[in-house]
Amino acid sequence: MGFITKTGEVSESFARTVAEGIGLSLYKNNLEATAQLIELLFLLKGKDQFKSSKDYIRAYESFNTYEDWNALLKHEGGTEDSMIDHECHFLIGRTIHKLPCGYFVWQVNG
Repeated sequence: MGFITKTGEVSESFARTVAEGIGLSLYKNNLEATAQLIELLFLLKGKDQFKSSKDYIRAYESFNTYEDWNALLKHEGGTEDSMIDHECHFLIGRTIHKLPCGYFVWQVNG
């Protein structure tokens, strides 16, 4: 695949195209996070789902990204040690995934 470098990493130009297509500053300003998102989508959806950057952009429509855990909780109306906090922890690895950069990606449908 042309978007994977010889070292097995997502190419910077491909990450930039996906980041621009998603349109979130969290990704536009952090191509490493974008590459991590691409790798996560690839793992979750399977390699047969992706032929181009448009496929990754389309797949992201089923996800939300939060800069950190507190941002996720705030969006859901919870705080640390609240019931929402505990419910969200239960979803880690199921529908909530933590990228190595620290962002939380939540599959909201699909």
